Amino acid sequence: MKSVIKRLVAVFLIMALFSGMCLSLTSCEFGKGNKITNEEWLTYICDTFGMYSYSSKEKHVSNIEPSNPYFDTVQIAYEWNIIDGTSFSPDQRLTKGYAAKTLVKAVGFEDVSGKNDLEIVKFAIKNGYVTFTCLDDKDIDKVIKKQDALDSLDASFKIWTNRDYGQPKETVEFKDGVKDLTFLNSSQFVVDEDNNSTIIVGDCSAQFAVGDVYVLPATEFNDACAYRIKAIEVVDGN
Repeated sequence: MKSVIKRLVAVFLIMALFSGMCLSLTSCEFGKGNKITNEEWLTYICDTFGMYSYSSKEKHVSNIEPSNPYFDTVQIAYEWNIIDGTSFSPDQRLTKGYAAKTLVKAVGFEDVSGKNDLEIVKFAIKNGYVTFTCLDDKDIDKVIKKQDALDSLDASFKIWTNRDYGQPKETVEFKDGVKDLTFLNSSQFVVDEDNNSTIIVGDCSAQFAVGDVYVLPATEFNDACAYRIKAIEVVDGN
């Protein structure tokens, strides 16, 4: 009878140990995939908003040296006004306050230089920059889950891409003789900056003469701009 009891106890102990091991591994795996560091967060922001370049090779943030693997990301974030020049903790877990502040600054529609962290978080929540909640000034220092951070990044990016600028603040009137071509669409002209020339397709090209000034509309790659014609070349009758 005693041997049976010993065997049963041994079996129960093995099962308990195995169950504990499974729960521990599951918990570790979940935690690993659900956390996000400050450096990872800045990388996500820069990639999402298309911020890939910086101009200065001198360090902007005091504790991030050029040899640091996070140097490029931090330089970009600084020059695009996402972070300031104080020290940066790349391996620190992302908090609600830091996520909200960096998102509002990345979108760039609101000047938050005079606001404290809690005011920035409340502004971000009220205006849809973030999808998480924040109760008080203690809550802003709480670590945020990775998925909540990425959901907020997506929400802020939509604000940035879908902003309604309303009516133009200024109406421009062209002088007499200036040819207004702002009605053209992007398929009707090509600006070749390398060769300092413009290719215009269609009947309107026939009205040009050397010395004329014309205005082309803004495109994805160029602002609206006025040009003076120095020479004309007709290609294929157009």
